[in-house]
Amino acid sequence: MSHYRHPAAELQRRLAEANALVHDDVTQNDIIDSDDDDATIESDSPLLDRYFESGGSDAVVTLTNFTLTEFHLLWAHVEPELTRHWVTGRGGSTTTPKDAFMKFLCVLKHYGTWQKHAMDFGYKAPTFEKMMYRVLEIVAPVLDKALIRPPTMASQRAN
Repeated sequence: MSHYRHPAAELQRRLAEANALVHDDVTQNDIIDSDDDDATIESDSPLLDRYFESGGSDAVVTLTNFTLTEFHLLWAHVEPELTRHWVTGRGGSTTTPKDAFMKFLCVLKHYGTWQKHAMDFGYKAPTFEKMMYRVLEIVAPVLDKALIRPPTMASQRAN
């Protein structure tokens, strides 16, 4: 069964994605073109940036099943909570919260063992599993509250 998208919806999706890409490009160029030669450019998601640079939005879709725009819309929901929890605790994680969220979406899309995913991202399996469960515990309530609406009696009667 092929997936059909209404032409207007597809156009709207493409325009939103193009707009996000232009915004990202402008933001990166503003940072790169700054007068401060000693400034180091630190991304909030170096892993996501590498995938995007290597294959564009298609690489992000292949990895997470979300376009870059859709990923950023999801990220906007979970960023405050995930970032707040990510920076507390012992030691500092070398993984950014945004990259951890991207890895989490990848694990949800691609069925595999913890060992397989851990190897893909350069971790030991127990460490990677613990990180993914930590992300799950933080983002599940946020996404549930933001995106899942229980059906009303009126909508159930209509069906």
